[in-house]
Amino acid sequence: MITPAGADRLVQEVSDAGSSLFVLSTMAVADRAAFFDAVRRSLPLDPPLVGSRSWDALSDSLWGGLDSLSSQEIVIVWRDSDDFRSKAPSEFKVALAILKEIVGSLSSWRATDGEPKRVRVYVA
Repeated sequence: MITPAGADRLVQEVSDAGSSLFVLSTMAVADRAAFFDAVRRSLPLDPPLVGSRSWDALSDSLWGGLDSLSSQEIVIVWRDSDDFRSKAPSEFKVALAILKEIVGSLSSWRATDGEPKRVRVYVA
């Protein structure tokens, strides 16, 4: 977790460093559909994600999309999580759990067939 100002600085630093950077914004909308829409707008997905019902489908699609990137360094910054966290806390926890799972599994030699990635997620 970082402050909004910290997120702004981080985006600039990561852009300068050359890592793959993805900025996620739910645009002050606090529900599952807004999170799914933000992921569709901001992150690579494989296979494409249709609908907003299945957290498992989101996780699988996000994993496949990030794994397909040539970059070994990936940074995801979720700039505006406050409304989602306060208005939909249980869904916010699921979203965070998925992002955390992605970080762990993409860093695994075994899960990535010997081509792990360093994924960092910052939530403001």
